[in-house]
Amino acid sequence: MIMICHLYAEAAGLYGDNGNVTVFQKRCFWRDIPYTTDRIKLGEEVDFSRYHMVFLGGGSHKELLLAAADLRKRRNDLLNAIEQGLVVLAVGSGYQLLGEYCQSSDGVKASCLDILDFYTLMGDKRLVGPSAAEAELDDDALAHLLRVAGRVAREQGLHASGYRLVSNCGAHACQTVPHLHLHILGGNQLTGRMG
Repeated sequence: MIMICHLYAEAAGLYGDNGNVTVFQKRCFWRDIPYTTDRIKLGEEVDFSRYHMVFLGGGSHKELLLAAADLRKRRNDLLNAIEQGLVVLAVGSGYQLLGEYCQSSDGVKASCLDILDFYTLMGDKRLVGPSAAEAELDDDALAHLLRVAGRVAREQGLHASGYRLVSNCGAHACQTVPHLHLHILGGNQLTGRMG
């Protein structure tokens, strides 16, 4: 039985990040792998040693500060569990929480967990928009996005067999995350059907 700890699902799921847990659960289901998911709220007790995986999604800066304050109280327990093999899947501001600190554009620093060796400096603008056509990207930024997607595909071993890049733009495309990003599909034989 795979035990999943979904930390702060209500506070840290602003951009549809909870879908990562849903996809993981679905992949377990397809493979007949039993799993259980506990959704842990801010302030709720948690024993990280019980779990195989912790998921921590993203949220606004306000939620980041609340989650950081709550997780700092549990830092040693989380670090001990990680050292014992706990897998952490953190995205967006959830990932930022694992660094040393996060500094807002007005210079205010929020201490984070200092588990990973990095810090976050937030800018004045966020790249949020429903599509590539509406996002304010210059050619260099778009080229960088594609280069990073290619690098991730290579790191995941998808470059030899092939992969597909997808960007959902708008309601009819089932876009649930309101910013420009790419999905990298591969690892299994894809069909030619696109919709």
